[in-house]
Amino acid sequence: MSLLSNDKHSQLSGKTPTSSFTTDLPGDCLNLIFNGLKTRDDRNSFGLTCHQWLCIQNNNRESLWFRNRDKDPRISLLILYKLLSRFPNLKCLFLTSGLPKITYFLISKKLFFESKVQYLYLDYYNQNADIELSSMFSWFPHLTFIRLRCSHITDKGLESLLKCCPSLKKVRLTGCHSITDLGIRSLIENCQQLGSLCISSCSKITGIGFLECAKTLTYVGAGGCKLKVEGINAILSSGAIRDLFGKECINPEAVMTI
Repeated sequence: MSLLSNDKHSQLSGKTPTSSFTTDLPGDCLNLIFNGLKTRDDRNSFGLTCHQWLCIQNNNRESLWFRNRDKDPRISLLILYKLLSRFPNLKCLFLTSGLPKITYFLISKKLFFESKVQYLYLDYYNQNADIELSSMFSWFPHLTFIRLRCSHITDKGLESLLKCCPSLKKVRLTGCHSITDLGIRSLIENCQQLGSLCISSCSKITGIGFLECAKTLTYVGAGGCKLKVEGINAILSSGAIRDLFGKECINPEAVMTI
């Protein structure tokens, strides 16, 4: 009531109010208000109050789903760059089919080297060579999860991923037909925290790359793979595997041998 009275008095006197209730609130208080909102509509409309509240909303955004809908790759890449600049505390990023070829415009941006993204989805990522994917992986040093479903990545690109993101715990390589047992070997040797690995429909993997795999690896999804006898023995060699899941993942001959 006093706030309204002060504003009314300022209007009558011809003076502009020097402050308002919204602009006087500290950032910590605004964060508490934002995190207390229960519905998506309330969160989405929070930033309409003023620029300060919009910054609070942007800083609290934790996930982003980006799908390229523009025919000009330069425009879509610029939009992606601006979105990642706007939401500095993203933890989960979805980059779905249609994302254009990475250019030096994005590779040269230093912003991504400090990205806090922990979960990265790169589905149907077929337009980039290993060297470009390597540059992209360097943007996300804090990754603990990555999904590269049906993406064009080779053993060399996988090795670059491991150098840039040593804290990976879950890796999904479903339908990555260029990955071989050599890539799996590199993955296991360099990811000391790896606990879950999906290689479903990876046609070149026989399983021998799992020899002496880490004790942390407890789940392997291998649906659609034709594992050899040596491969099965390699997967089970650590004694830590609790789940070897996958329809038609084992050759009948391998089962008979075991």
